[in-house]
Amino acid sequence: IGGPSTTASHDLGDGDIIWMVVDMDYSDPTAARLTRGHWEVMTLEASSDRLLAAETVPQQAFLDLLRQKLRPIA
Repeated sequence: IGGPSTTASHDLGDGDIIWMVVDMDYSDPTAARLTRGHWEVMTLEASSDRLLAAETVPQQAFLDLLRQKLRPIA
């Protein structure tokens, strides 16, 4: 949704939604790991604006990319 806000708040009293965003760590070539990215508190209105402004990706394209990133389960 465009990355962290330029003025991200971590004050729980500042909003309605807490966004917790993870990153992928590809340092181990055999397995990707989820790592802590960033978090911020946003109002419902600000969250809605960010979500509506995001570029949509066709579902099949998303699934194809996800399959490429995940190792097959054998």
